[in-house]
Amino acid sequence: TRGQENDYVIDYNTAEITFTPKRLITKDKRIVVEFQYSDKNYTRSLLFAGSEFKKNKLSLKFNVYSEQDAKNQPLFQELNSDNKRLLSDIGDNLDSAISPNIDSVGYISDQILYKKIDTIVALVPYKDVYVFSTNSDSAFYRLGFSKVVDAEGNPNGNYVQVNTTANGKVFKWVAPDSITGEKQGSFEPIVLLITPKKKQLVTFGGDYTFSKRTKVSFEIAGSNNDVNTFSGKDRNDDAGYALKVNFQNTSPLNKSTENPWMFKSILSYEQVDRYFSPIERYRSIEFERDWNLSSITASENEYIPGLNLSLIQKKTGVINYQFKSFFKGNEYNAYKNRANLNLNKNNFRLIFDGSLLNTTTITNKTKFIRSKASIAKHFKWFTLGVIEEQERNRFEEIKTDTLQPNSYEFYEWGVFINNADTAINKFTINYKQRTDLAPANNSFKKSTIGESVGFTLDMRKNPRSRFIGNVTYRKLSIKDTTISPNKPEESLLSRLEYRFKLLKGTITSSTFYEIGSGLEVKKDFLFLEVAAGQGVYSWTDYNNNGVKELNEFPIAAFQDQADHIKVFIPTNEYIKTFTNLFNEILYIKPSIIWSKKTGIRKFISRLANQTAYRVNRKTTNNEDLLSAYNPFLTETADNNLVTLNSSFRNTLYFNRTNPTFGIDLNYLDIRNKALLINDTTSRINTVKGIRFRWNMNRKFTTNLIYNKGEKTNTSKLFFSTKDYSISYYETEPKLTYQPNVKFRISVFYNLKNKENKPLKFLIDSLGNVTDTIGGETSIHHKIGIEIKHNVVSKGSLLMKVNFINVSFDNPITQNISTNSPLAFDMLEGLQIGQNVTWNLTYQRTLSKYMQLSITYDGRSAAGVNTVHTGGVQLRAFF
Repeated sequence: TRGQENDYVIDYNTAEITFTPKRLITKDKRIVVEFQYSDKNYTRSLLFAGSEFKKNKLSLKFNVYSEQDAKNQPLFQELNSDNKRLLSDIGDNLDSAISPNIDSVGYISDQILYKKIDTIVALVPYKDVYVFSTNSDSAFYRLGFSKVVDAEGNPNGNYVQVNTTANGKVFKWVAPDSITGEKQGSFEPIVLLITPKKKQLVTFGGDYTFSKRTKVSFEIAGSNNDVNTFSGKDRNDDAGYALKVNFQNTSPLNKSTENPWMFKSILSYEQVDRYFSPIERYRSIEFERDWNLSSITASENEYIPGLNLSLIQKKTGVINYQFKSFFKGNEYNAYKNRANLNLNKNNFRLIFDGSLLNTTTITNKTKFIRSKASIAKHFKWFTLGVIEEQERNRFEEIKTDTLQPNSYEFYEWGVFINNADTAINKFTINYKQRTDLAPANNSFKKSTIGESVGFTLDMRKNPRSRFIGNVTYRKLSIKDTTISPNKPEESLLSRLEYRFKLLKGTITSSTFYEIGSGLEVKKDFLFLEVAAGQGVYSWTDYNNNGVKELNEFPIAAFQDQADHIKVFIPTNEYIKTFTNLFNEILYIKPSIIWSKKTGIRKFISRLANQTAYRVNRKTTNNEDLLSAYNPFLTETADNNLVTLNSSFRNTLYFNRTNPTFGIDLNYLDIRNKALLINDTTSRINTVKGIRFRWNMNRKFTTNLIYNKGEKTNTSKLFFSTKDYSISYYETEPKLTYQPNVKFRISVFYNLKNKENKPLKFLIDSLGNVTDTIGGETSIHHKIGIEIKHNVVSKGSLLMKVNFINVSFDNPITQNISTNSPLAFDMLEGLQIGQNVTWNLTYQRTLSKYMQLSITYDGRSAAGVNTVHTGGVQLRAFF
């Protein structure tokens, strides 16, 4: 079931599925993901029509579906005459629709471009080699790369991807092996052209009821699938058909009883032409595995006759037997016997599903035995049960009776106990053991043994205290390392949730803790330009080379500069990680029980404290699981740490609900670490602060804020130019005058001091520091006024004006640069000297469901042009 509180969650942006601790994923699991998508490569038209006819015992259905691409209206690819000629010549061989992806565009500063050269490696000349370049006199070519492999799946290109600070993927040419001539890369500047397609399906079916117990049904379908409408070749495989017929009869074995056993029989026949192409998959997900079809790739006509016999009684259950044959051309014959039952009698419940499959091909034969069963006894307060599952799948070569490597066998058994579904407090305990066998010396030998134990508990009887938890531990042992590629492994999954209230709600707590392991993908990213004001980041050319690089995109200080967004690109590189997620919210409010007391208890009742801690931590430390699953280890310098997102906030309130006077003491610690394909970046921000509030009378209010903190940014490789450690403090007194609900005016003064900590950089032979990095300081003086006029149910007008004086220097080195990530952070996007910023916002309520907002922003500074920005927004409330 989907959902964070259930089995899995889906991230559509990265196409990732993450399983929760409720679902243990091991080497034995088979995961199939079904999804639909549409590549809009051409303008596409779609037609669907359907009709039904019913009369008495007869029911008929007729459906037509057709979708086709307009081949002369491509959307995301340009097809020149050469491309169209290529598509016309390849017929249905779509892998041959390969075209060079090289475009001569001239120099464009914000794109990844290449120059063309000739070179010599090991005395061998190579022509038309493309090299990444930022030179305006030679970088004239824009290339698109595709991954290429040979017939055996091995890399077969001349280019490899390299890590750089460029804003996009960069590829480098590598020479073939000087001895063997084998290509050493995985990519080529080519593109696979998408062909226009046409797909049509017509179905006709129905059923006829002979009597209340006898019915016949049928369906016939015809398809037309043209995978390349540019070409007239290979048309003989476009059309296909399929048909299915069922005959069903149900009759009682004993008509005299009130609840008789019913005998149900079904005769079925299915035939599918080798060229039939359905719109969507209509067979079960594991159809190929159920029939051992993994090695049968040829498309042939299929014939599937079958017989199904069932005994059914409402109170007792179902007993079923099925026989099916499967013939695929002249190369594959299969026969399957299957029996299943579901019986419930005298508080016993028995479930069984078993099958025997025999298949024969020209070269191989298989024998596939499967069974899955469970038996449970329901007692008054609990249920005790045993489960069993086994598979034995033998693939043998007919001529030699040799056991093939894809043969396998496993046996799994387990026990479980749980209380009744109607119980308020619920629990489940289970144990499973699985033994896997692999082929060795023409027989099966034990390869691995996996054991797991699980426990779940849900205690909800006490409304003031609820605990929900599940824990699963699994151990994998390797019995024969020569036939098993796996390694010994221990896994622990758990999710614990606990909420409680004490002393009538004086203390409330909500705790969430989750641990597990999985794969973490390395992410690549780039910045895309969008309309001004619609992004998050701005570009600052720190090195003045006119080229957009990944370390040149800070978060925009002003909205009009926000003209880029960051787009994450998943890669195919994964590392195994151990994850722990912890979330705690603790609130203490003594006023609930002591507000009417006197003395020290009265004083304490004026206090309140709220603590919130959240951490999401992933590490590669598999040698110390206690450290890997410890949510309180948040040191970003840990080399085993892959990703970290932690936030700790504590606020101590005094007189929080008092309308006249109050003090808040705050502490904030935010830590982040991200694993990127190019680098690993870490950020830490800690803040200690105090907030003072005093309503002097009904018209005047005074606020005072003081914060002291430190911001640290570190990178290992490419982004080291953004490394800094800034300590800062700020104070802001504010006076507000509000004579009525319509008008309010505030004036404030803000002082902010920042210093980048100096670091020893170069030391001579005598130990003297000869050069130092860091030491930059900035001081911001800001005076501001804010006026708001509000008309109830109509709208409001808000005006803000700020006068800011900024100084920036380095008293240690007497050398500063205003064009760097550090300077951007310390100056906060402002200029050295005098700055003025202003804002005007007008909101108008047009109706109960619609609101109009008009904004105007501006800023100016000495030596730069004044910037004016305006915007209009219309909101509709539903």
